[in-house]
Amino acid sequence: MTPDDLAPEMTAWRRHLHAHPELGFEEHATSDFVAAHLAEFGLAVHRGLGGTGVVGTLRAGPANRAIGFRADMDALGIQEMSGRTHGSRTPGRMHACGHDGHTAALLGAAKLLAATPDFSGTIHFIFQPAEEHGRGATRMMADGLFARFPTDEIYGLHNMPGLPLGRLATRAGPLMAAEDNFEITLSGRGVHAARPHKGVDPIVAGSAIVLALQSIVSRRLDPIASAVVSVTEFLTDGARNVIPTTVCIKGDCRSFRPEVSQAIEAEMHRLAPSIAAGYAATAEVSYTREFVPTINAPDQTAAARAAFGGDTVNAPRQHLKHPEIRTIDHQEPPRPAPVLQSPPLPSVAAVSRHGPAPPRPLPIISRAHAAFVGLNPVSFIPSGPVTSALRSSGYGRRGQRIGQEVEPGIGISRD
Repeated sequence: MTPDDLAPEMTAWRRHLHAHPELGFEEHATSDFVAAHLAEFGLAVHRGLGGTGVVGTLRAGPANRAIGFRADMDALGIQEMSGRTHGSRTPGRMHACGHDGHTAALLGAAKLLAATPDFSGTIHFIFQPAEEHGRGATRMMADGLFARFPTDEIYGLHNMPGLPLGRLATRAGPLMAAEDNFEITLSGRGVHAARPHKGVDPIVAGSAIVLALQSIVSRRLDPIASAVVSVTEFLTDGARNVIPTTVCIKGDCRSFRPEVSQAIEAEMHRLAPSIAAGYAATAEVSYTREFVPTINAPDQTAAARAAFGGDTVNAPRQHLKHPEIRTIDHQEPPRPAPVLQSPPLPSVAAVSRHGPAPPRPLPIISRAHAAFVGLNPVSFIPSGPVTSALRSSGYGRRGQRIGQEVEPGIGISRD
């Protein structure tokens, strides 16, 4: 059995999953589908981790080492308008981030390795719910994922159609940034727009805060530190002719190092209340950390580069362009691509890695990578531990939009 042999079946799996998308922690039919196929392949199946998570375990030979392969299963709250025969049958739901392809690819890896288990050790195939929420991985760990299924290393990937066809983008060290969210709530005193001197205008104060936030990266952080502070929402409770009482500013921050994240938060807490006070308003800051960064281990990165072919692997550029949302489908034979490991951060070391790193990757890596991304006619950015869910683009080619007639391939988009 080869990935080429599996291509028609994997295409059918992806189309089925694409037609029946489910949101995070609601992947009941999806987990039924995954569990049934894993059992058919002869794997030991474990359900209920993180609510709808599934783990399939495959053992071969006497070795006691174990690795994990991980894929995400959830869809997004987007209305699909592609008109494809296998398009979403659920209004307001769409596999618009490629998780249908990830799930089908990991099922393909499980079937191929179960049929030809020419390795010695244990593989845990981990199907994670609620990646888009950013809560599925932690829920699985809270349910004992790594206590019940200890692994020496764990691998994942995410497709990235912004790269040339057939290439892998990866590098040792930081690859995907941590994500933090913030919410700044300003309180003033609402008043008629014709009598601003009788009120306290939180819009003016909020506007000043938005501008000041742009100075955190440019003036308060070390220029060597990579960080992004983006204001994404500015909400009020006013009306066309009424100055509001409340303004809510929301946004997103990215960084690679905990101390940078902490510095951004500290600056927000310093800036927002003091600027608001200058306009006779008040401000409260809420700052939450959603995702830890993905940091690739050097040895496993080197192994993946060698398995994929060094001349087709490149370090990702600082800024990769993402295509617009689109949906296409797969007819081409699959191409192999490897998976990578990210080492756990200290805060999750006890659950995301067990024992010292092995000197070499398991022998299965050079075989498993072909099936793990067997649907792939594109290029990928591999991800890290289950704790680092990636939010990136999905399967597809560049240049097509939803509803446009396109040539065959694998579909989908970015969130």
